[in-house]
Amino acid sequence: LERPIQHRVFGLDRSPGLVEGVLGAGPVGLPVTASLDVLPAGEWRPGDGVGFEAEAFQEALRSWRGLYTYTLFDLPSLESGGESLRLAGVLDGMILVLQAERTRWADAAQARERLLRAGASVLGAVLNRQIEWVPRALRHLL
Repeated sequence: LERPIQHRVFGLDRSPGLVEGVLGAGPVGLPVTASLDVLPAGEWRPGDGVGFEAEAFQEALRSWRGLYTYTLFDLPSLESGGESLRLAGVLDGMILVLQAERTRWADAAQARERLLRAGASVLGAVLNRQIEWVPRALRHLL
């Protein structure tokens, strides 16, 4: 909630969003396409009563499960704070996003263990920012 970016990816305003929705002052999701709604983070301030442990957030999560087939959260890295770990046991599953050429195997294994200890169901991992070392013109030969 402190440094959100998804609203920029989808060309939306940051607010209203998750914070306002949890507080009952905003929409559930903003339609981006016929099959995708996005809920930006909203305007979060420390001490405003919106925390992942708060009953209001738990109630919002239950209502979203009834409205949507899938509800995805783009969370910060485990290194940047406790938000991801606090949500681990509440969400149905988590997918680790690993950066190619940067994330070490031991760090990925440690992150998985931290999530499991926090009660998460780790569904898998995604490797992003992969570097293609073989030139495109030669790939068909492999």
